[in-house]
Amino acid sequence: MTHAIDVLIILFLFTIFASIHSITASLKIKDYFKSRFGEKIAFYRLGYNLISILTLIIFWEFSPKPEVYIYDLTPPWDIIIVIFQILSLIGFLWTFKYFDTMEFLGVNQLKRFYKGNPVTLYDENPTLNMTGPNRFSRHPLYLFAILFLAFRPYMSLFYFVFLISASVYFWIGSYFEEKRLLKYFPDEYPEYMKNVSRIFPIKHIKKLFSTATKTFLTLTVLISIFNLESANAKQQHDSVLVDFGMKVITVNEFQKRFELTPWPRRNVREIDEEIKTEFLNTLIAEKLMAIEAESITIDTSIALSSAYLQLEKMFVRDALYKREIRDKVVISKEESDNAFAKSLVKIYCHYIFANDSAHVYDIYKKLIGGEDFDSILSERPEFENQKSPFEVTYGTLPEEVENIIYRTEPKTFTAPVQADHGYYIFKVDSAHFGIVMGSTESNDAHRKAQKILNERLESKRYSEYFITFFSSKRGEADGTAFWTLADPLIQILQSKFTIKEKLVKNKSMLDPNDVEQIENQLGEQIKTTLIKIDNRKISIGEFLRAILFKTFAVEDSSREFIARKISQSIKSYMEDEFLAAEGYRQGLQHQPEVKSDLEMWKNFYYSVWINRAWREQNKVLDHEIEEYLKSRSSVIKNIVLVNVQEVLVDSLDQIEFLLQQLEKGDDFGELARKYSKRKWAAEKNGELGFFPSTMYGEIRKNAANLEVGEIFAPVESADGYSIIKLLDKRTESPNEITDFENVKEKYRSDLFEKKFNKFKDKHVAELAQKYVKKINYELLNKVKVSSLNIFSYRFMGFGGRISAVPLINRYTSWYDEWLKLQKKIP
Repeated sequence: MTHAIDVLIILFLFTIFASIHSITASLKIKDYFKSRFGEKIAFYRLGYNLISILTLIIFWEFSPKPEVYIYDLTPPWDIIIVIFQILSLIGFLWTFKYFDTMEFLGVNQLKRFYKGNPVTLYDENPTLNMTGPNRFSRHPLYLFAILFLAFRPYMSLFYFVFLISASVYFWIGSYFEEKRLLKYFPDEYPEYMKNVSRIFPIKHIKKLFSTATKTFLTLTVLISIFNLESANAKQQHDSVLVDFGMKVITVNEFQKRFELTPWPRRNVREIDEEIKTEFLNTLIAEKLMAIEAESITIDTSIALSSAYLQLEKMFVRDALYKREIRDKVVISKEESDNAFAKSLVKIYCHYIFANDSAHVYDIYKKLIGGEDFDSILSERPEFENQKSPFEVTYGTLPEEVENIIYRTEPKTFTAPVQADHGYYIFKVDSAHFGIVMGSTESNDAHRKAQKILNERLESKRYSEYFITFFSSKRGEADGTAFWTLADPLIQILQSKFTIKEKLVKNKSMLDPNDVEQIENQLGEQIKTTLIKIDNRKISIGEFLRAILFKTFAVEDSSREFIARKISQSIKSYMEDEFLAAEGYRQGLQHQPEVKSDLEMWKNFYYSVWINRAWREQNKVLDHEIEEYLKSRSSVIKNIVLVNVQEVLVDSLDQIEFLLQQLEKGDDFGELARKYSKRKWAAEKNGELGFFPSTMYGEIRKNAANLEVGEIFAPVESADGYSIIKLLDKRTESPNEITDFENVKEKYRSDLFEKKFNKFKDKHVAELAQKYVKKINYELLNKVKVSSLNIFSYRFMGFGGRISAVPLINRYTSWYDEWLKLQKKIP
């Protein structure tokens, strides 16, 4: 809306400029000037030019210039366009060669006046020039002026409106000019008009386009298109690291996944190439398993299809948020400068707080009456937290409150300010202005201020859109169906509060086992309609799977609280569905970015599903364990033992929190004692003790690749998510291991892992043999990566978050099996 008003103001001011220009150029005004001032009409042309320049400057200065860009070309296109702009300027100057410049500027008129030469009616000497650029355009000055304005490497909204306005004005002005020229040259000018176009040399171009020329240009265009397609195809081919035929792994995908996935030994720069190869091979395995899962149509799995659908809707809502909220936030230069200026100021305040308006206004009256602010504050409870003034900087308080404080002079106080929890009166003690030293510091300050300003404007835009969008939306939930779901859900969540180990951050959380239990308990009732939105009906089962995907947790075990939480989730679900429907209506599911993200997550989900399916196919029988134990003592000479500290938790949220605490310097053992679910180990500071590197599944896989003292997270397992720290690693023979008999009890799972890994390696290797067309390791070596282990979330538009990329664990053993397969093939 703001930009539409800016456009209207620009058009209004240009209309004023154009009107003054047209009126002063009209014959009526010239007639009036001639009749009034006689021979001093000689000054008219120069005065006319000066007025035109002055009004143009006024228009330019007073027109709003919103920082909105229609386009901003990148190299080499910006350079190409600038070349055309320079050629347009040369053409403009070339035009002056073919008419009397001094006459145009009004200088000749003054010369004639001061020499006493007789003055014509308007003191003008019109000429008809049909040479030079006038052979192609009757008004070449207008032509080259338009081209000069149009050929710009970047185009702002103001400049675009000016270009269109000037072009229209040139066209209209040329019409009136030609009416005068027809009077001066009634015989020549009509013929000239037949052969030469008014501004744009369309007639001349048509003459040039003979049949031979058309054929040549057509061939040139076709060749150019072919070369462009070939170049694009080559570029795409060059960016592909792995080609599976139906899928690919591009450099862009590899870098995105690599940079945002924690990986063992990432900090050792000397083995960059080895780490990259490990990661790529793991990524290849994920793709191959996803291809296999697609080939057996696993999307018929209710749990998988529900999760994928919810994920797709989340990405569509995120794209809608970007289009309707983020992309429509525009920061003007004035706003940016104001934010930067505020960011350099620190204000120190005290405040008086009251819960109700009557109380705070009684205090305000006392202050107005002359009572001392500090004396009143010293007798109030909030004084205990204000022995020193608190600091206000740009972005630390709500904008409305912040603006009031920034407008308040030091040693004065504000009127009562209403906030979320009550009323405040602020007293500004002092203000300190920061000085920015150097360009780096200035850029950082600008960037921080810009970020805060952008977040505020984005929040405003979000509120406006939310209110407008949902004003006409209606949905309803069935009361009976609500309690059909709520009763078993409340019962399950309440039961977890009785077992502390089942709580996550002191919250009872819905998990997949709970959902299956409720589905089994309700039977056919799970298909009952719970929610109606427009023409859609959502069943209890659909809603239950949706809140499982989004995470449903309660911190209070009371029936009323949990029922209220379910009700809030229904409202939130309806909002999500309306927003997703709008995104689908706009076709956002077809955006390349959305499709790319969905494909990435789909591959991950499918690979996880097929991995679980394969695990279920493998069983370890008792006789296999006996044979394994017998063979092991004679075959194995040495066993690698690792000692690991671990903090085992339920969610990635907790992992993020723990990583932050470790960054602050918290002791790993203390965190394990306080937060780890593995209680027996938590009592020993999370230390698992020395165990063979064949135990503890993913923990041992990652621990085996760590250096002593290195911390790694997250490690996902059936028990949850772990942060691990390798304390020590050593190699011993079986007869040297303490309590080796106790270790043997773990061999059933050990044997299962070995059997499953062998099965998995064989199948993935066979899939590689079938689908992998090419792996470009040469290109992989050129890919630049960082050595930082980063774990981060992606916060989605309109709510929700997921890990920035799907998290994968190192898996490369399939590659050796694939090499063996390749050697067998003649």
